[in-house]
Amino acid sequence: MKIRKKTSQKEGKKGRAERAAKSEKRKSTGIIVFYLLLAIAIILLLKYSYSQYQKKSLNDDANTVLNAVTTNALKIVNSDKVDEDMVHQAAQKGYEQLKSELGIKNDFCIHFEDKDGNIVKIDGLEPGIGSEKVKVGGRPCGQ
Repeated sequence: MKIRKKTSQKEGKKGRAERAAKSEKRKSTGIIVFYLLLAIAIILLLKYSYSQYQKKSLNDDANTVLNAVTTNALKIVNSDKVDEDMVHQAAQKGYEQLKSELGIKNDFCIHFEDKDGNIVKIDGLEPGIGSEKVKVGGRPCGQ
């Protein structure tokens, strides 16, 4: 034998209204979570894209400096030998002028190493030409 509790129509409508409100609340929470995840995905994608752009920019600038050192732009290295006069001329131009002439966006340092990786100092010059923001051997470029 089952005993049923009689509910009035008013109480039945109230229950349906509460269930509908809960359902709407779940839907709106789901929408908020969806847009939050979408925003996070977009931010991560933009961050990845920017880092790839930045890497390409650094590689392009490195190649520009390397080409300038071995070609007519600076011609510091000639057939595996360093032209000290050209190094002095480049150092006299100064970092900002070199950066502008070469069209470089990023900081750089031109320094010389021997076959064992030791930094070689050219007579009368600091051991590098470039930005002090760049560290060579744990020390700022040119110091």
